[in-house]
Amino acid sequence: MDAFIIRLTDSTSVSEQSKKKIKLNIRRQYHEDYLNIGFSWSGNVTKKTRQSEKMTKIVTISDKVQEASYLVADLVAKQMNPHTIAEKLILAACREILKLLFGKEAEKEVLKIPISDNTISRRIEHMSEDIKEQVLQQSRDSSLFALQLDESTDISGQTQLLTTKDEDIFKIVDHYLKFANLPWDKCIGVCTDGAPAMTGSVKGFISFAKKKNKNIIFTRCFLHREALVTKTLVGDLKEVLDQVVKVINYIKSSPLKSRLFEKMCEGMDSDNSKLLYHSAIRWLSRGRVLSRFYDLSEEIIVFLTIEESKYEFLGDEKWWTKVSFLTDIFELLNKLNTSMQGQRNVDVSLISLISESMMLLKEKLTKYFPSINVEDYDWVQNPFSVSVNEVIGLTFAVEDNLISLKNDRTMKLKFKEMTFSKFWIYAQAEFPETSIKAITVLLPFSTSYLYEQGFSAVTTIKSKKREKL
Repeated sequence: MDAFIIRLTDSTSVSEQSKKKIKLNIRRQYHEDYLNIGFSWSGNVTKKTRQSEKMTKIVTISDKVQEASYLVADLVAKQMNPHTIAEKLILAACREILKLLFGKEAEKEVLKIPISDNTISRRIEHMSEDIKEQVLQQSRDSSLFALQLDESTDISGQTQLLTTKDEDIFKIVDHYLKFANLPWDKCIGVCTDGAPAMTGSVKGFISFAKKKNKNIIFTRCFLHREALVTKTLVGDLKEVLDQVVKVINYIKSSPLKSRLFEKMCEGMDSDNSKLLYHSAIRWLSRGRVLSRFYDLSEEIIVFLTIEESKYEFLGDEKWWTKVSFLTDIFELLNKLNTSMQGQRNVDVSLISLISESMMLLKEKLTKYFPSINVEDYDWVQNPFSVSVNEVIGLTFAVEDNLISLKNDRTMKLKFKEMTFSKFWIYAQAEFPETSIKAITVLLPFSTSYLYEQGFSAVTTIKSKKREKL
């Protein structure tokens, strides 16, 4: 390296230099041999500049390798696995497979794929942002859009919406719509779970949203109908449900009792050996708890008889019939199994109790989910098969527009080539009045399965160990 270093010193003697602190002015030169170690540089040799400012890497990554990196990130995200699995497992597995099948040269090729922990994390974030931007852009380009709203908790019990107050919920949604440049005037429908903070007529989310757009259609998610059942139970059935919970808590109150019950179930060749805890805040919990409780009814009676516990109602045939009825209600909603979970005979005195409960449930379902006349919207499903005179609730302009559409042969051929939802979007350019009316009927969500699916994904991804990160 001495050949590439220029030393500039004063013309002082060696003895004098030894007495003084020698300060060398060293300036490194560029040489073509540097290309052999992967760096290049161009510039004025005499000009003093920082070496790092002039050096550039000549290493590039091919498009196929980049695409492979994104494909791996996409697979990891879809499986809801931690992003560290790519480097720790996927890369290691690929190396071993390629090495075994194709040799060490193929193994070297897979090492070129950038799938480190930080890289996969960035890839997932980039794809997530891109998907969100595409959805927002499509919503901006559309003349109408609809919303699904819900609040849930993660594995640690923390709310994912961070608040349950009606006004705060509206402010969060309103702020995001402004950020996304989506005006309330284009919102045609909002689907919620029916919580008081959402449906309150005075200070609920609905009342605040109505001030922004009075034409918004609010629907209640039909997946949450099961939650209404517990609110409509008559006193006798409510007491039975509480007694079931007490029995379960007694058996599972100590690890010893729980293990003894499990061993006894295994000895009796039962399909299940454990009872499930009841959770009041999980609206799917009751059906599973009751179903497991009823399946293990004989085992429970035997175990509590050995324990000499004071639960006399377990020997009452009427009590077990009520449990059977509750099991059917929570498992199948309003379909009562006529066999009542086996060959048990229904006592005559219970018929009035069951009828009263069913009538009360029917009343509440009618209140929260009012039925609509589907025949009034047959023209939306097929505008060419109905008579305009039979359609109710259309303005003169929409009715006249619908007549013109029915007589258009081109539109009739297009209707046969695509679904009716895509057809109305296609027809919007030529028949705007009728198309907007049809889209208004089709666009509101009937269920909130999208955000329920999202919360399920959060529960899966945010495990007990990862929640503490």
